[in-house]
Amino acid sequence: MAVLTEEREPIKRLSVKSFSQIFKYALRHWPYFIFVILAMVVTSFYDASFTPMMNKSLVKALEGMTIAGNDLASFNINVEMIFGINFDLRFYEFMGLFLFSMLVRCVSIFFTLYLADLLSVQIMDDLRRESFEKVQQLSFSYFDKTPTGWILARMQNDTSSVSDLLAWGLVRFFWTIFEIFFLLVTMFSTSWELTLLILTLSPVIMIATPIFQHFLLKFHRIARNAYSNYVRWLSECINGTSTIKTLGIEDNVYHEASEVVDDIRKKLKRAMVLRSFFGPFVNLVSSLSIGLVILICYPNINNPGAWLVVDSSLFVLFVSSVSEVYTQISDFSEIYNEFVANQANAEKIMALINEVPELEDRPDVIEKYGTLLNPKLEAYEPIEGDIEFKNVSFSYLPEIEVIHNLNLHIKKGTSLAIVGETGSGKTTTANLLCRFYEPSEGEVLIDGVNYKDRSVGWLRNSISYVQQNPFIFTGTFRQNIAYGKINATDEEIKMAAHIVGIDKFIEEQKDGYDTVLSDGGNQLSLGQKQLISFARSIVRNPRILILDEATSSIDTESEAYVRGAIDKILDGRTSIIIAHRLSTIVNCDRIIMMENGVIIEDGTHRELMAKKGRYFTLYMSQFQDLKIDTQIETYEREQKLAK
Repeated sequence: MAVLTEEREPIKRLSVKSFSQIFKYALRHWPYFIFVILAMVVTSFYDASFTPMMNKSLVKALEGMTIAGNDLASFNINVEMIFGINFDLRFYEFMGLFLFSMLVRCVSIFFTLYLADLLSVQIMDDLRRESFEKVQQLSFSYFDKTPTGWILARMQNDTSSVSDLLAWGLVRFFWTIFEIFFLLVTMFSTSWELTLLILTLSPVIMIATPIFQHFLLKFHRIARNAYSNYVRWLSECINGTSTIKTLGIEDNVYHEASEVVDDIRKKLKRAMVLRSFFGPFVNLVSSLSIGLVILICYPNINNPGAWLVVDSSLFVLFVSSVSEVYTQISDFSEIYNEFVANQANAEKIMALINEVPELEDRPDVIEKYGTLLNPKLEAYEPIEGDIEFKNVSFSYLPEIEVIHNLNLHIKKGTSLAIVGETGSGKTTTANLLCRFYEPSEGEVLIDGVNYKDRSVGWLRNSISYVQQNPFIFTGTFRQNIAYGKINATDEEIKMAAHIVGIDKFIEEQKDGYDTVLSDGGNQLSLGQKQLISFARSIVRNPRILILDEATSSIDTESEAYVRGAIDKILDGRTSIIIAHRLSTIVNCDRIIMMENGVIIEDGTHRELMAKKGRYFTLYMSQFQDLKIDTQIETYEREQKLAK
């Protein structure tokens, strides 16, 4: 069911603090910024000062010229520039300078656009690398409470929008600043009286901008939250496609999709309406300023007795400059709005990158063993496989303890089966051993050493965990098996496939081990996926192997074959088997039964059956739906295996 959540974040003004961390990604590529700024200075000077002053000089020269009485070749133009620069040019020299300056402007714009695009790509690359690196470091608990869609939205959409903002937003910001600077310098250098008169309407923009940005920030955050909700919902629908089709609820899901999309549209429309209103408002102020210039200047053109003497060239300069000033103010406001609109994106992507994993190695451990992404493999001590839980308690949530004072010693090279009802703590115990989570109390010892005294990478380097639901990566059979050991040889890969009995199936494919698997291996049966998962674990040659309902999706014939193969590879290794189907663990060295996070029975299959306790009851209940002859046959076979 689509749940439309509302924005819960507090509404704030544009926060420099929110962007302070994100700006460091732009500053990493400061050489690009230097060249871009130099190019923008050239372009801004041309647009805001050079061209208006050249036009002013030409108009002023034309006032004293008649076409019939003057030869263009000898036509002299006195060019006045800012900062007191003044020089004379012939008409063709004047046009040559104009054409040359246009060529320089084209080159500077090319470098500005090219370097801005390049900068955007570099920033996006940095953000995506660091966000993905953080995702690899985060603990299981983070993924327990964070929707997949939220993470995807951060890593895909937010990194793209923020990188564009940092590159093009900053480029446009500085470009606008330079344009306004050269415009004001040009205007003040020609007539400070008219400049001050024109700027009398600027406070209207200064007052209106904070009001607009307050509501714009609010609406954009709400719209962004709606989009994140859509990505989350879409991820759930794609992952649950088989369930949707099995239940035949496509029409209901379609209506949910309409609700979610309509929710986004309504919230985006509200933000866009407000954003679209701001530009025309600035244009209205600009038009009023132009009208004010015409009203004041036109009666005073070439009027020596006027309080403000204005010639035609000055009038033309200010009419064009007023429009340009407010255009730049409008652009500046637009840039400001873009920063406001993307502030939530910047905050969320930095929240992901700054997320602190709940499970981290100590600094001294990192110094010796390295990190998960940069391990010091040469420092890894070999694991023998002796495991001990000492007074271990664990809670997923505060005050809700699921493992209670667990004491369990597993000798190296032995096989231990953990059985019990759903929620008894079987998988949690295995997760604690793999250090996916850490005990709330007590300690876990590997070969007599607290596993917190060694790195997470050291532990997982020698453990293979085969889960109930196998995952197939996009890639070949060879690559999927080699994920367990990236540098595995072809012989090791083929041997692992042979041990689990998937080798013949792979070799029958058109491209053999190089056959590409896609879409999570949808072309494979669930049992075949699990066999590949087995091979992936076996190729690592682990000292500790954990099977969490690993044979539940394999047919009876394949299961018997795999169990025989596993018995061979487990020889001399420590293994933990979690099972609901008790027939799969009767030949384990030891079986413990858990209930509500504590061990209630412990022994071999024969010992526990002789006690006729909870294990006996659970075991026999799994045969109650079989015919009596099948019950006896199955029971006798399992008893034979147990001997």
